[in-house]
Amino acid sequence: MKFSILVFGILREQLSTSSLEWEIAQEHCTVADLLNELKTTYPMIGTLKSVAVAINGEYAIPDYIIRPTDEIALIPPVSGG
Repeated sequence: MKFSILVFGILREQLSTSSLEWEIAQEHCTVADLLNELKTTYPMIGTLKSVAVAINGEYAIPDYIIRPTDEIALIPPVSGG
């Protein structure tokens, strides 16, 4: 299964891109599976306090099964005042 992933905030800066193309061999991929795969390839994702995943504009739970047509976004923690 192939995904397009939008990347925001500090992740966008660290990865030097606003989107990733990602392919996973397994038939059913959860949000947790995707994050684990991404952390293996991009260790800086694992160093952040938290990374939220949004699917189709809404925050997703870890066991949500991603569909090929879903819009996926990685949202790192936001700070400010």
